[in-house]
Amino acid sequence: METEVNKSMINCKELRVGVVGLGFMGCSITTFADHTIITSNTSAIPISVLQEDLRLPNRFFGLHWGVPAHTARSVEIICGNTSDQEQAKWLYQLSHFWGKEPMLLRKDIRGFIRNRLMYALYREAFYLVENGYASIENVDRACRNGPGNWITFVGCFRWMDLTGIPAYHTVMQDLFPTLCNSTEVPKLIDKIVKSDGQGIINGNGFYQYTTEEACLWRETHQKFSYDIRELAQKYPEDVVKRKLELQEKDQSNFDIVFLQPE
Repeated sequence: METEVNKSMINCKELRVGVVGLGFMGCSITTFADHTIITSNTSAIPISVLQEDLRLPNRFFGLHWGVPAHTARSVEIICGNTSDQEQAKWLYQLSHFWGKEPMLLRKDIRGFIRNRLMYALYREAFYLVENGYASIENVDRACRNGPGNWITFVGCFRWMDLTGIPAYHTVMQDLFPTLCNSTEVPKLIDKIVKSDGQGIINGNGFYQYTTEEACLWRETHQKFSYDIRELAQKYPEDVVKRKLELQEKDQSNFDIVFLQPE
């Protein structure tokens, strides 16, 4: 892998074989040049664990892609305990050239950013269903028509800015103590997995699917991923900054025309 380029990068597949796998990876990457950045697409194993016993752990990072990777804007750059922060910044800048809106996790924590947010949502969803507050269908509908209406446009902090921060402060005082904080795997998903439920892969999940339905859901999801990307690209995270710059440019051009002598 010796090259003349200033930087190169290897993306390792997720490891699920414990110490043996880590040892194998540690041996296999010793052939790479010292300037090579090595990454893993793991969504569960802490990067600091994967760094252990590597020859140059400071050049190892997590690079967690959104799914499907070719259309999703999301990619997380994750630093382990010994990752080089400057190299992390380089990865962050590089990912913009891939058409991504990257997220940088400066300190390693299990689940990273996306999964920690999503699994908090999953846990509360299971709590509502398992305790009889709502059906699976209605929880899904709440996700689609609640945060689904705005979450591609802005994140949670910008949303609170847009809709009034004090109201959230008030609600948090009463709501937070009632939210689920269980550390156990929910019984509902445990039951499905133990009955070999794999969702649309085999038609058995939280919903039941015929072969035709599963195929159409897969195709529809693929089409939606392109449609939502096209819509999101009209509203990048710096959309207001771009509009302000355009307004300033238009005003500058107007001033130049207005000031020209007759």
